[in-house]
Amino acid sequence: MDFKLFKDIKTRYLFIAMTAVTIVSGILLAFINVLFNISLTDDVNELYALVVTVIWFLMALIFIKVNKIKISDFFGKFPKKSFIVEVPFTWIITYLGAMGAILIMFYVIATLDPHILKGVQSNVESRPTILSSGFFVVISFLGTVIAAPVAEEFIFRGILFRRLYSKYGLIAGIFLSSLIFFVLHLTLNPIIFFLALGLAMLSYKYKSLIPSIFLHALNNLITFLQNSARTAASDSSASMTVDNSMLIIGIIFFILYLIFLVVSLKKCSKLKSALE
Repeated sequence: MDFKLFKDIKTRYLFIAMTAVTIVSGILLAFINVLFNISLTDDVNELYALVVTVIWFLMALIFIKVNKIKISDFFGKFPKKSFIVEVPFTWIITYLGAMGAILIMFYVIATLDPHILKGVQSNVESRPTILSSGFFVVISFLGTVIAAPVAEEFIFRGILFRRLYSKYGLIAGIFLSSLIFFVLHLTLNPIIFFLALGLAMLSYKYKSLIPSIFLHALNNLITFLQNSARTAASDSSASMTVDNSMLIIGIIFFILYLIFLVVSLKKCSKLKSALE
């Protein structure tokens, strides 16, 4: 997987087109809702997300075909078996880091203005998806666990990260592509940003999207299963008590993640130097 592949290939128009598809399809969905009085239930939202994801992926495939890029350029050689261990480890440390950041954020907000804590908490904690039938559960699974990991890794790590790498270098490419990935998910939950950092570093370390697709799918599978369990149990969330112990635990988790991040970035930098 050549990370300089997109050095002379402009990708902005692809992402402008993808953004346009998302906006236009969203407006169209809202128009259909008003015109035909169709409720925008979770069933509809999951189907819509799957359709948009597939369209994005097809646009990416057309883009790479027009630019005479092979699919194999996104996978490289099959990575070493060590990624099978590194993928779950990366997920665990990423989750701990995100939990640490969330606990610190909740503590700071509760200290500054406790009244807005519940609103922030509701944004960070995604509400359960209520699906009406097994058919839409399958649709949700396909979109969340299969389509999204494959399509988003192709787009954000396979194209965007490599383009930013060619323009701004390794570290900036990792952080910028992760930030864009986070912003486009429209959430305050830092797990998205931390996960994106791990995905970018894995794809660079192994010169393949296979490990990042596995990590992405693992994260989405766990989210899918958690959502199913919460749906079956209850839609309500207990109020959180903020105290000094929360801050201490948050700092410990966050420091552990920072150590992991620094070590991983150093390994990627050494690999880059060795290749050059």
